[in-house]
Amino acid sequence: MSKAYPWYTRATDIAHRLTIVGLVGFTFYMAGNVGWTIYQTGKQNERRLAIQKEMEAAKAQANIEEQPVTN
Repeated sequence: MSKAYPWYTRATDIAHRLTIVGLVGFTFYMAGNVGWTIYQTGKQNERRLAIQKEMEAAKAQANIEEQPVTN
């Protein structure tokens, strides 16, 4: 009994399988990187907004303290 497929068909099949595995792996890798970047950017924005709110509250408190008291 002879081989089921010639060598060039097997070689093409192996190349195709490696290409697909590479593309799928790269897709998951990039999706993970995008997700991580979005997560980190969200954390940075939360910190920045918290600092901005603290600064605005301090500025408002300073404005209240600067106003002269009139009786």
